[in-house]
Amino acid sequence: MKKVIALTRVSTLSQELESQQVKVISAIHADGYSDDEIISISNKESGVLLSEEEMLGLDQLKKEIIERQTIEAVYVFELSRVARQAKILYSIRDFLIQNKVQLVCLNPNFRMLREDKTFDESSNVIFGLYCSLAENEGFIRKQRFKRGKEKAKAEGKFIGGKVLFGYTLDKDNHFIIHEENSKLIKRIYNLYLSGEYSARQISDMLYKEGTIRQTSEKTREMFVCKILKNRKYFDNTLYPAIISEGEWNSAQELLKKYQVKPRRTYEENIYLGHKILFVDENSRQMMVCKPDASYVEPVSGFHVNINMVDSLLLYCTEYSGEFHRKSDIEDIIKKQEEKRISMQKKLNNYTVLEKEIKTKIDRIEERIIIGKISPEKAAALETRFEKELKELSVSRQKDSELITILEKNLDAIRGSYEDDRTIYELSLEEQYERVRQEIEKVWVGRVKNSHYILRVKYKNPLIDGQIYEIYSKQKRITYGGKTVKIKIIERIKRRR
Repeated sequence: MKKVIALTRVSTLSQELESQQVKVISAIHADGYSDDEIISISNKESGVLLSEEEMLGLDQLKKEIIERQTIEAVYVFELSRVARQAKILYSIRDFLIQNKVQLVCLNPNFRMLREDKTFDESSNVIFGLYCSLAENEGFIRKQRFKRGKEKAKAEGKFIGGKVLFGYTLDKDNHFIIHEENSKLIKRIYNLYLSGEYSARQISDMLYKEGTIRQTSEKTREMFVCKILKNRKYFDNTLYPAIISEGEWNSAQELLKKYQVKPRRTYEENIYLGHKILFVDENSRQMMVCKPDASYVEPVSGFHVNINMVDSLLLYCTEYSGEFHRKSDIEDIIKKQEEKRISMQKKLNNYTVLEKEIKTKIDRIEERIIIGKISPEKAAALETRFEKELKELSVSRQKDSELITILEKNLDAIRGSYEDDRTIYELSLEEQYERVRQEIEKVWVGRVKNSHYILRVKYKNPLIDGQIYEIYSKQKRITYGGKTVKIKIIERIKRRR
């Protein structure tokens, strides 16, 4: 038995399907079909926000046509009831033509195929015109919805998202002060500004009282600090003030005063071989033993004279720097810079991709607000987008770390090339940084007491590794059996 499909759709819950259905069914009856020959497909879903795969009505339509193979025509009230996106409308048109299924539109009144099921070019002109009008109307509605959100925001109304702690909403969706939580905020400021309690002490006090529930000590302290640092509690057009500007400024001064400052680096605690010396036979890292003026491997007790090793490191660093200045490394810098630019473009693209995914998530919220999508489907889509966002974030972090390493290497090469000072003219801190720019690792091997071999690996790939022998008692260093003229430093004195 031949059948036809009556396709009807509305995009909001406030619209009615019944009026469309009556007119479409009447047109089908006028063409001689009975009720038994009509398959009705009706849905309430967005024709703008959803893709073709997400629209259940179109999915059912395709399924009926493919499985039954007896569908003669699809009747619609107007093209916008199929979809508002042009690419979806043209996709459905091509699908119907391929399966030789007539499309009958009531408004405007046209049929896509001729009587012999061949394509009607004149009807295609009408189809294209109203396809553009349907899409344009969708854009206008989206802009109207956007303006509505902006207007609500300008009026101080809640438009979605998380409400700041200390506030709630009235019946008109305006932000108002939450009486209980605002008292807690004021109490936190009063306690902190008294100077008798730190942020951690306040958080512990509130936790013991049962006022806050965070079980982690660090999380509790962060909760208090966020309240103390948030300007919105006195300076925001949406939120009524809970504290005064003076209270906030006083809190910032105290936070700045008591913040933990990074430990200073003293020159006497700088050791050039720190974390780059390794024992050759077991690859264990050597540590500093200042009282013995040596680098030592704690397990075996193998040690080397710290002054002799640091002297050699300065010599090798200067050698590598000279190699930079004497060699043509412009090509290396150029290639590294091109790679850096390429990586930076990739990082910038992450921002675009994140914005696109976040826009999709925002659209899901819009659909829920205006009833264009079911909560179940919204949750599934949001889970998928959140997963994509998380994967993108992980990938971005990895590439960000790679470009940081690349930039450091580039700066090291460029800095060594441009700085004309010798290694001995630098401060101890600058020497420490320069050593790490030029030398990657040093493996140390023992020959006998006070006689050991150092194998130096440079970061510059154009320089081969070098092997030196150190005779610490004689204060002599050789390379290839010949004594090397090295400036021996005696910065660290043996204390025991």
